Amino acid sequence: MRDVDDEPEPAPLDAGTKDGERGIDRRPHVAGSAAADAPARERQHAAKDAAAQAKSNVDRADDPLPPQPAVPSTGPSPLPLAVAIALSLLALLLIRQLRRR
Repeated sequence: MRDVDDEPEPAPLDAGTKDGERGIDRRPHVAGSAAADAPARERQHAAKDAAAQAKSNVDRADDPLPPQPAVPSTGPSPLPLAVAIALSLLALLLIRQLRRR
């Protein structure tokens, strides 16, 4: 862990901002300078730490869903047989009605 002293000071408030809002750092950024690259390195390090902690939390978390029960195999479905019987009965009734006329 880092000490509190290692953290950068908050940016000064701009004259046009409300109390409590941080102003935008308008200092020129010079690529390659140690002072300019330090905040970027700190943000990158903080992002990597947050990602590692999130991954660790996910790995340790319990599975919220219960395991899916295996589908019991009860054999073939009786539905096709029921449909076939119903269609046969309808066909017999149709033939009976046509013979009466």
